[in-house]
Amino acid sequence: MIRASSNKTTARVAGVLYLFVVLTGISSLMYAPSKPIFLLNTSLTYQNIASSELLFGLWIVGGLLCYTVFLFLPLVLYKLLSPIDENYAKLMALLGVMSVPVFFLNA
Repeated sequence: MIRASSNKTTARVAGVLYLFVVLTGISSLMYAPSKPIFLLNTSLTYQNIASSELLFGLWIVGGLLCYTVFLFLPLVLYKLLSPIDENYAKLMALLGVMSVPVFFLNA
């Protein structure tokens, strides 16, 4: 009985983390980058960033928050899924955690 309650709590925590990652990810990965950045025209990019500093700042903060929370998501999922298949749970956690430094190096 205690184990089922613990799994339910862990699943709820994973769900909340997923929801947060999706909400911050939509804004930081889809909406905001399409607005200010033009690869071939740096002066236009500068003008767009200068005219919408708040959007640019929220884009950066949203990306940092998204991947900071995403760092903990595979760890929570590992705890939830390790009783089912520990090898696959380790692989999932390793690949999930490895993607976070790649984002931070790219940002």
